[in-house]
Amino acid sequence: MSADRTPVTVVPLDAVVDPENEETVEAELRALQAGAGVVVVHVRTRVVTPRALHLLLRARQRAAAEGGILCVAAPDPAARRIFHLTGLSRVLRVAATVPGAVRRNAGAGCGHPPAATP
Repeated sequence: MSADRTPVTVVPLDAVVDPENEETVEAELRALQAGAGVVVVHVRTRVVTPRALHLLLRARQRAAAEGGILCVAAPDPAARRIFHLTGLSRVLRVAATVPGAVRRNAGAGCGHPPAATP
């Protein structure tokens, strides 16, 4: 079944992931991710910590092990830049919007707004 016909579960990530909340955030993500075919994690923070990156990579591995797909929507340009700088934007299929993440998963463009040129 193609991604455009597979139900999409959108999981908001509103917290900056740190040592104090990492387990809670991961447990919530795991519960929402269970049984979902396509999961879009909607990162709504400007700051994406190394703990958040590792959490998302673990979630991607869980999704793949269950035959699912995980991708990321990060509306804030600073957050997307972190994914790009770490080389994880392709691995995690990062896009600017939830529809863009779904399109990127389907092999289309990622929905990023055009970059401003200095």
